[in-house]
Amino acid sequence: MKVRLTEQRPKPYNDVYGYARGDSMIRMLGELLLGIAGPQLDFMGHIGGDDFMVLFRSPYWKNRCQR
Repeated sequence: MKVRLTEQRPKPYNDVYGYARGDSMIRMLGELLLGIAGPQLDFMGHIGGDDFMVLFRSPYWKNRCQR
């Protein structure tokens, strides 16, 4: 299963809260995805900007996403 995630409103968020908090939000999203991806078979990557890709190869990926 391949999942691509994009933060939907980075510009308005950055305009209100600043780029430092926007960058922090992107880091938090990456850490959340790392916690979902199984370390043995799954893969999580930061494509760039506010885009992430997760490749689920483990048999229990649905359970990990529902946590």
